[in-house]
Amino acid sequence: MSIAIETVKTGNIEMDYFRCGKEGGFPLAIIPGLSIKSVMESAPAVAALYKPFADEFDIYVFDRRKNLPDTYSLEEMADDTAKAIEALGLTKVNFYGASQGAIMVQLIAIRHPEIVNSIVLGSTAPRATEDSEKIVQNWIDLATMDTCKELMLAFADKVYTADFVNKYRDAFITMARLVSQEELDKFKILAGTLFGFDNTEGLGTIKCPALVLGARNDQVFNYTLSEELAKGIGCDVYIYDDYGHAVYDEAPDYVDRLHTFYTACVK
Repeated sequence: MSIAIETVKTGNIEMDYFRCGKEGGFPLAIIPGLSIKSVMESAPAVAALYKPFADEFDIYVFDRRKNLPDTYSLEEMADDTAKAIEALGLTKVNFYGASQGAIMVQLIAIRHPEIVNSIVLGSTAPRATEDSEKIVQNWIDLATMDTCKELMLAFADKVYTADFVNKYRDAFITMARLVSQEELDKFKILAGTLFGFDNTEGLGTIKCPALVLGARNDQVFNYTLSEELAKGIGCDVYIYDDYGHAVYDEAPDYVDRLHTFYTACVK
């Protein structure tokens, strides 16, 4: 499957995205989490994963902006993504975010409610914690030392289950060899946005339909933060047992759960 990577430009922002599903269908914007390699490189796999949406939803998967400033905040990331979505002429958008992407979706729902129809927030939190900041700082330190193999494996160990890491360990090591200095620099800037983040006071202003999904063995954002997030918004939460942070990649019913929620929101 070949999927074109396109670029949307607005002001001084350039942002890559790809599109799949039904052209002109209900808009679904996917904001991925922090990653070492861009999700744009996995476009066919993502499109295949979201095949249940293909008959009704027009899916847009967004990268972060290209020309990153040296200092960047999660609020700015959310605003830049909202600007890109507006530049594409999208309205009544259903948003799905994972991890850092879900923090951005929270902020978009608060700061740009006019473009939002519904949101699902996966493996995320309303605020940074000491534990999450320690994990991210370790990743930044490894990226600074240019130890790509160690960074990739440390990232995988915190994000995926042990069985998944063991199964794909060689693939992670191979991927590490392909990481460029530009990607490491970008990773450090994006990872650094977590420090000091606290959105707890803004959650009550989110009025669109919402769902929070978490995992009981999440090492990055403890599952209790998913429960705290849902309580602050006043929405349902579902916690997966036996999965970690990347439950969105590992739980076989995850995409079906998303599809059920969004279908109800657009009917």
